[in-house]
Amino acid sequence: MDNSTKSIFENHTILLNTPFKEQIMKNIYHSILSILMLSFATTMQGQEKIQAPKVQSVKISNTDSSTPIGHFQEISLGIWESVINGQNKKYEEQDRDEWSIYLKDYDTDEAVSLNLWLNKVNYNGVTKYVVVDTSSDAIMDKPTPITAIPQITSVSQTSAPNNMGEQAIAVPNATGSNNSDTNKTDITDYIKNLNYDARTLLAVPAEGSFETLPPGGKTERKPFGNKVIKCVKKQNKTDETLNKVSILNPNAGVVYPGALILGDKNLAEGMPTPITLPRASVVLTVDLPGMAQGITIEDPKNSTIQNGIVSMLEKWNQNPKSQGYINPAKFTKRVKKAYSSEQLAVELGFSVDWAGNSASALMKVNTNSENEVTVAFFQQVFYTITMDAPQRPSDVFDTSKVTQADVSDVFSNQKPPAYVRSVDYGRVVMVRMETTKKATKFELEAALKYAVDPTTTIDIDIKSKYDGIWENSTYTVFAMGGSADIAGKFVAGNDIKGLQELIETDAVYSRNNPGVPIAYTVAWLKDNVSAGIKVSSNYVETECTEYDNAEIKLEHAGAYVARVTVQWSEPDANGILQPKKEEFGEQTAGWTKTMNFPGDAVNININAEAATGLVWAPWGEIMNKTLPGPSNCTYKMYGTTLDRRFEEKDCKQ
Repeated sequence: MDNSTKSIFENHTILLNTPFKEQIMKNIYHSILSILMLSFATTMQGQEKIQAPKVQSVKISNTDSSTPIGHFQEISLGIWESVINGQNKKYEEQDRDEWSIYLKDYDTDEAVSLNLWLNKVNYNGVTKYVVVDTSSDAIMDKPTPITAIPQITSVSQTSAPNNMGEQAIAVPNATGSNNSDTNKTDITDYIKNLNYDARTLLAVPAEGSFETLPPGGKTERKPFGNKVIKCVKKQNKTDETLNKVSILNPNAGVVYPGALILGDKNLAEGMPTPITLPRASVVLTVDLPGMAQGITIEDPKNSTIQNGIVSMLEKWNQNPKSQGYINPAKFTKRVKKAYSSEQLAVELGFSVDWAGNSASALMKVNTNSENEVTVAFFQQVFYTITMDAPQRPSDVFDTSKVTQADVSDVFSNQKPPAYVRSVDYGRVVMVRMETTKKATKFELEAALKYAVDPTTTIDIDIKSKYDGIWENSTYTVFAMGGSADIAGKFVAGNDIKGLQELIETDAVYSRNNPGVPIAYTVAWLKDNVSAGIKVSSNYVETECTEYDNAEIKLEHAGAYVARVTVQWSEPDANGILQPKKEEFGEQTAGWTKTMNFPGDAVNININAEAATGLVWAPWGEIMNKTLPGPSNCTYKMYGTTLDRRFEEKDCKQ
């Protein structure tokens, strides 16, 4: 206590009994100190605590200047782009800690670190640029994060003399008297102060095929009957950040709008962990005409939510607006060639872990098989049910029963809370085409697209190619949701032509054409931000092409002696071109020769000469023709010594 304050206390206590004077002053001093500490703690509890920076944009300059020359910017989840001196590059985020972001150049695999503490941009450990600005104010002063505020306990709840006759000053309880309000504040503060990286929590590690291949890939060549099959193998990777979780396993667990779940690896694998803490009411809405007003669900859980959904849909079924209603266009279709089950799932928009037995079997790929697999994935959304977003995290809990201690027992930085924001109801159809016909990725995908939607206009020559694929294919269909009678039409018949039209015309929700949950979105309870799941797959991309073997026929009908040399290149078993050559010397009229070539022979050169009888030029050219490949044509030599000619004729398709 300073002298002036002490003087004030002395002036006001001059009349007190001398034995108690010093003790009373001491009590007053401690009481005022407690009030000051309580005021400080209350103020600090209302301030936002500084946590590790979450930077999305970094301006940079040369090391000897402060003038910006470009920037690094996160353009989507985990994907960065730099624009430096007009040059663009893309990077994949590898990791980030409190003050650094670690990137990898997509093209060169060069390691780039953005050190926000030292304001340096390092390339493979060498400083190349300096940081001049970022999108986060928190990193500028670099203060130490405040992790906890000490709780101040009141001195007393009442004013009463002690056994020494001292009077204690009552200090109000800092937490207030309303336990529910206290719980709301404590729960909200706890959840908002959770510190986690959503990118890593919901990232599914890359799986799939790993095969050591030389740079540029590996070519394999194999004769097969009257053709040659050549396959090019390349190591590849595909990744997607999915903001919707597809439901392909009806028995995978309970997913409903408004469900509280953990945002952990189980969610990333399609099996979210439900949270069963007592809940506050939620409001659900459905995007059907005349249903703008939502429904409030008390004590939300699977049974009460399902009852509420049934009630909403029945109300709509009885609404005249439902008559003749056609669903808005919520139809998506993806067609992809399969190299592995994991790659196929990622490119179709989900993780292979999310699929149940039937869907999983449809996506199974045998990499040792000669057959090619292509899959079409259809999603038809009949309607979507959405939960109103909470204004603060504690709004989803019954805070008369749930305390901050209950919440901290369930949630942590490794298992933060999330909720199912919306659920799509409708139908999923998957079609697997397996063919013995070798074709490119483009040809296989286009053939399946045309098979399910034959109204597409295509060239007659291309249609012939697709017909060859269809005639050598078998089909498997998986359907979930919608009318069972409709589904049976294309499942039982194994004839998928017109399937897309069937799906589109049967896209109306009704009692007889109900939808099932086919996808859902998730948001973090901390801030209502969408939770994206990053899935990826390593795979060997194998592209096989069939080359029909062909021939070239040579005929000599000229009035001269001829000699012919034929040179070409053809791949060996490893796909490496090897030079080939055949010579036919001094042939007379009537001579013929049929040469057979593998379908992938290239650069075929036919050089024919005639004997002239001239000492200074004993041989004269008849023809010197280079073909890109075997032409299935006849090349006839005719004429006289002084008028040598040839013609190409009788070409076969």
